Amino acid sequence: KEALLEESFCGTSVTVPEVEGALYLKEDGKKSWKRRYFLLRASGIYYVPKGKTKTSRDLACFIQFDNVNVYYGMQYKMKYKSPTDYCFVLKHPQIQKESQYIKYLCCDDKESLHLWVTGIRIAKYGKALYDNYIGAVQKSELASRLAKPGNTKSIASGGSSSKGIQIIYFFKEIIVRIISSVFFPTILPITIIVLTYLI
Repeated sequence: KEALLEESFCGTSVTVPEVEGALYLKEDGKKSWKRRYFLLRASGIYYVPKGKTKTSRDLACFIQFDNVNVYYGMQYKMKYKSPTDYCFVLKHPQIQKESQYIKYLCCDDKESLHLWVTGIRIAKYGKALYDNYIGAVQKSELASRLAKPGNTKSIASGGSSSKGIQIIYFFKEIIVRIISSVFFPTILPITIIVLTYLI
């Protein structure tokens, strides 16, 4: 587990999971959905223009992650006539109403939806996730030392320290499962609600 965490998050950059595939895109100002082939990259999402290949020189930028967040879409099949209910949205956090700057995407199944949303969040927040995890580990270790018998600074907080350590192991397990679900798709993805909590 430690090796998987270090391999994915340590260093100058985060390893972006290889997520790509056909998605349905809701066209601006229209009710129709158009199928395109998209690829996840560190800076954003790219697509393959019609008649082009998946080589880097042919890819066109669909959206960059600088000023957008990713959200799950709810009941889009009923609201927007999407092909399936497995949808996600990319938009600026301050944009609430419908706008040309909101990008609606639809996946074929639930697993693809989780892979895309998890992959986007790792690409956008991966380093922060790892830094938060390391910070929590350090605080837990300090609390554990202070709670040892004979330590004059211990304030009957053994239970609190133990609980803190349990939380750290829980966080670690969650991050490992998230990485595993994206880099090894045969493992069922964990619910993204937990990832949102970690961030």
